[in-house]
Amino acid sequence: MSTAQSPLNPAQSPRNEAVTSHQRSTEKMTLKKLYYTLRPMAALRASERFCVPADMKKPRVIWGCLIPIVGILLLLFSGPILMEFQTSPGRKALPAEAANVEQYLKHGIIGGDFIRLLRATLPAERYTDYAKSLGLSDKFDPRVHQNIEPTLNMNPTLDIKIGNAPGWWDPPEVDSTSYFAYKEGDDHLRVLRYHNGSVYLMELSW
Repeated sequence: MSTAQSPLNPAQSPRNEAVTSHQRSTEKMTLKKLYYTLRPMAALRASERFCVPADMKKPRVIWGCLIPIVGILLLLFSGPILMEFQTSPGRKALPAEAANVEQYLKHGIIGGDFIRLLRATLPAERYTDYAKSLGLSDKFDPRVHQNIEPTLNMNPTLDIKIGNAPGWWDPPEVDSTSYFAYKEGDDHLRVLRYHNGSVYLMELSW
């Protein structure tokens, strides 16, 4: 007795299954190609929203660089000029009896170099008070300070080379009545001298 076999479903035939599998594979490859084609375009469009147009970016970059440079130049050149119009600490500390005050201020363009010279007539009895008001307590002793004597007597114009000392600046050399603030190795000094009724204050930084 033979058993009847049911006919195969056309959708389940080996040939149809192969065709369906090939179609699925082709669709996947097509979608994959489409994805990799559209992805860079989408990224480019997204980046364009955050990019400054080239014709607008260049002026901004130029101004962004120029503003700090202009600010630095203004500080370098205007700072020393403004400081020369300021009242020096030496002048502020002068007693009320001081008269005929002469002052010379000169600052270097770069760095903290400066020259401050001051001369004023002052009664001899106020000389020590003036030294104390400047915070000067060390007095020159030729036996102790002979190594720094040339420095205390330096000519600010020749040795520091900032500006030109005015004609009224004619201080005597340091002696036992002179006060100073300086030690070997320093890059600044203050020297106070008294001669013929006048005080001479020199402040240098180099």
